[in-house]
Amino acid sequence: MSLPKTLLSTKKFFVLNYGCAANKAYSEALREKLLRSGATEAESLENADVVIINSCTVKGATESKIVAETKKLKSKGKEVVVTGCMAVAQPGLVSYLVGRSNTISLEELTEGKNLPALPKKPSSQSTHIVPISRGCLGHCTYCITRLAVGRLRSYPKEEIIDSVISGLKEGAKEIFLTAQDLAIYGQDRGENKLIELLEAIEKIPYNFVVRLGMMTPNGFENIAEQLVNLVKSSDKFYKFLHLPLESGDDRILKLMGREYDSKTFRNLVNFSKEQISNLNFTTDVIVGFPTEDEEAFNNTKKLIYELKPFKVNISKFTPRPHTLAAYFPKVKSEVVDERARELSRIVRKLSKENKEAFVKSKIKAVPLKKLSEGRYFGRSINYVNLVINSTKNLELGAVEEVVAEELKEGLLLCSL
Repeated sequence: MSLPKTLLSTKKFFVLNYGCAANKAYSEALREKLLRSGATEAESLENADVVIINSCTVKGATESKIVAETKKLKSKGKEVVVTGCMAVAQPGLVSYLVGRSNTISLEELTEGKNLPALPKKPSSQSTHIVPISRGCLGHCTYCITRLAVGRLRSYPKEEIIDSVISGLKEGAKEIFLTAQDLAIYGQDRGENKLIELLEAIEKIPYNFVVRLGMMTPNGFENIAEQLVNLVKSSDKFYKFLHLPLESGDDRILKLMGREYDSKTFRNLVNFSKEQISNLNFTTDVIVGFPTEDEEAFNNTKKLIYELKPFKVNISKFTPRPHTLAAYFPKVKSEVVDERARELSRIVRKLSKENKEAFVKSKIKAVPLKKLSEGRYFGRSINYVNLVINSTKNLELGAVEEVVAEELKEGLLLCSL
């Protein structure tokens, strides 16, 4: 299957993205491919003749938004092409919305072979998102994404390095490495190659900092000591760790099909925090998973209180098509809503406390963008957003030592 011929005519296209960081990178790669082929990009969604939706299917709410947007665009007379996870995991639904000829995989759209093409340009002024693999090795009972992206396929190291260098040449100062599970890179070829890849990226002679994407706890466990030592010893890596917990209750973790228990998770986080000063530990939690009772929810709260993450991405469980968990007994929606609100309150408090601990102290920071004369947006080396007021010109992407003066609306205000 190939792109609709209308995209190569005088009609203008627009890529509309939904979902994760990897999707954002693939949308950029798609834009680059279309522009190279001679297609014309519209200045806005409203001005487009053809809209390509790079879809996400991980949550029911996102699916509903995509369906509504597709119908709205078609009612305005626009041609709609759907690619991404929904097109693969739910082809019947997408074909019903836009027709089979306009339902296309990312691999086909970007002319990839086994994997979609990687972007060469940053997705924003300062950040270049680079997927290093696609797919996972897990069997989570609630996850439809694994049906969409399949089993693990890792990009060759040379392709990743080429994408990173291309982004840096285009002005990126921050490299965001992403995957369904960053920690298992290379295992589809029989051996974990993540540390080797990171060491190669670290040697690239530009000023930049790397943000490591999500890693499953069981994947991280196998490389924890090596990875922590690398992150600890180099200013080329944010002191940041994204390990999804999902639940602090072992019974629920087993029902989820997660391949670790709460003790293993606790030990991994504590080990990492002991080794890396002021580690920004970020996690994910699914609230209201089928059969989650008060005891299970309390176990999650206790572990969150104990480990004090900087951020928790909270999702309310919604059953997804073609998954085992869709058939499990549901928790009442009003109970799920209340638990999500309660956990959100806890997380906001912990996040504020974590950031306040930096105030009135010297911290390492990375200026990423000049806002105005003497004023820069950036992040701390612990991946906290900040603004730097400086009497001298700062080199973007280079680590500086600043003083955190105050915390205002979640942003550290710093001086140099």
